[in-house]
Amino acid sequence: MNSLYIDTNILIYQSLSLSKLYAVSYAFMKKCHKKGIELVTSTETFQEIMYVAQRNNQLKQGLQTCKKSLEIVKVLDITSKTISLYLSFLQKNPQLISRDVLHLTSCYENGIEGFVTFDKQLLDSHIVPVYNPKTIINFSSS
Repeated sequence: MNSLYIDTNILIYQSLSLSKLYAVSYAFMKKCHKKGIELVTSTETFQEIMYVAQRNNQLKQGLQTCKKSLEIVKVLDITSKTISLYLSFLQKNPQLISRDVLHLTSCYENGIEGFVTFDKQLLDSHIVPVYNPKTIINFSSS
């Protein structure tokens, strides 16, 4: 694997040392760095981080998470082509949450090898291969 698209939840958990998913998120990032796997996400991720931060009255934490995330990931733009493809995928997958389909579309459009998330409902997505971070950590021990 050369590149993986990471979901918003991984960046949020990786920034919260008290979270029960912090250790897995951190180990996932460390494994990818060690293996030279490029981590990517889209501009939508940063909007989601700030939405969660504002909703929880933690604007400062959200800003810190975004700034740290910019050091870790490559950011893909959402273009009009992305939106057109997203609308098509959403029409074919109405059971999925809209913002998740936008992430999966960005992953697909940019030829990223897989989408990594803690969201179990996305594991059955047929847009791109979807992995739990634990799967990547255990994927190959060498």
